[in-house]
Amino acid sequence: FMHEAPFAGRVPVFAGDDVTDEHGFSVVQPMGGIAIKVGAGPSQALHRLDSPREVFEWLVQARDLLAESPRGDR
Repeated sequence: FMHEAPFAGRVPVFAGDDVTDEHGFSVVQPMGGIAIKVGAGPSQALHRLDSPREVFEWLVQARDLLAESPRGDR
């Protein structure tokens, strides 16, 4: 579905806190996406945040930065 509108050309983001989320991490990273492990524990995600609150704060910052960019539609 990442090749279809409205997702084509966008960067997928997958955040998860459980071993069952590892498959999602392994799917989005090869697509150039961002995988975020939330909390402690081993993970193949390349990024980590400590809590759901930190995920929310990161999303707000990402939204604000993208809104300022010339291509804020990503």
